[in-house]
Amino acid sequence: LKAKKIFKALPVSFYMIFVRFVGKLLIKSYPIQKLIAIAAIFSHKWGAFCNYLSTLFDEEAPMHSRLKAISKRMEVYRDSWLHMSRTPVDMSFDFALRRWTFRNMAIILKLVMWMFLKCRTTIMSVVNSKKETPYDFWQKSLNKSDLKCLLDIGGDDFQTLGEFRMDLEAPCEIMREYICRTFRIALNDTVGDSFLFCMVNHDTGKVVTLSRENEFKTFS
Repeated sequence: LKAKKIFKALPVSFYMIFVRFVGKLLIKSYPIQKLIAIAAIFSHKWGAFCNYLSTLFDEEAPMHSRLKAISKRMEVYRDSWLHMSRTPVDMSFDFALRRWTFRNMAIILKLVMWMFLKCRTTIMSVVNSKKETPYDFWQKSLNKSDLKCLLDIGGDDFQTLGEFRMDLEAPCEIMREYICRTFRIALNDTVGDSFLFCMVNHDTGKVVTLSRENEFKTFS
């Protein structure tokens, strides 16, 4: 004879006690009770509407009996929802939660908008913190040259601000940022950020100033 394995099964009522207890707590909660009330009110309203539509047809018409059947079915749904309700339900959508929601709709919308803008600002700050700026890109260049910065102070006099290193293939707007970062103190005592670059016109051989609007498309 072969030995048979015997398993002892727990009675259903043993592990269903906790499930029933949690279910009763959930069904008595305010959100669930409010959803039950809304479902019962909707079933009642839809059934009444179908009952009204049935009066527009002759009693012998198929649509009349069909609408009557839908109305009866909605009444059954309504009664089943009301059976689960623990509070009296007035068959009207004019309840306190709806009135409070509409009355405070402006505050709710402002709060939602504030939360949306806050989340967007946070996300953009994280994205921008990881994004490489043009200055950082050219700062990592290995083709830097030694440059001397001279400031024309009027007449034929020039003030030497100092020397710095950068890649000459970078646009002049990057060179402006290099100069502002390197010689910030000297510039604050003189022209600040309002200086312009001088360049030689290869056609005429004359020295001309470079407008700030063209710095982004002119090599240093």
